[in-house]
Amino acid sequence: MNKPMAKRIWQTHGLPTPAWQTIEKDIPWQLTLPYPVVVKPSAEGSSVGVSIARSSETFHSGVAEAFRYDPQVLIETYIPGKEVTVGILGERALGAMEVIAKGEFHSYEVKYTAGREEFILPAPLPPTVYERVLQIALEAHTVLGCSGYSRVDTRVTPQGEVFLLEVNSLPGFTSLSYLPRIAAHVGLDYGDLLEAILQRATLHIQRSERQ
Repeated sequence: MNKPMAKRIWQTHGLPTPAWQTIEKDIPWQLTLPYPVVVKPSAEGSSVGVSIARSSETFHSGVAEAFRYDPQVLIETYIPGKEVTVGILGERALGAMEVIAKGEFHSYEVKYTAGREEFILPAPLPPTVYERVLQIALEAHTVLGCSGYSRVDTRVTPQGEVFLLEVNSLPGFTSLSYLPRIAAHVGLDYGDLLEAILQRATLHIQRSERQ
């Protein structure tokens, strides 16, 4: 859930992610990135408190909204292009799906309102770019120590550059959620997906031997 920490780990492993900075509530700060930028709480999900700022006015209102949810706010360079999400199951990237928002971006309202998003499977990308998206997404999942399953959100520019946004280590399973759609595209229906996840589930508990 901690987006800045995830980005630090990705950068350590040479994985691409948008330029970023963090700001803290009640601590003096200065924006160092050019507009447009994406403003988001550092540890929230479902696009809660997220906004795109294209000017000083919208930036400051976006920061105020993000601070409602977290005392630390992440600011990222906005990456133009396609929103592409990848489903991960075990050690396999199942596939990549483009998600098109009917609105400025994938806000909470857009994500959880039927008919506000369009889904394209597989994501319409050149084969080499598509494979790179899968590779980067799987690496992002792995270096964060994720296991079992996850969903990785990326942006792909018109030039074919891939940027990691975040890993959803507990992705949704509603009728509008992304991971079940990706799984269904490769032949795993809802029940099959749940069974596959349960088969991989492990309690990581240290047990000491009795003396």
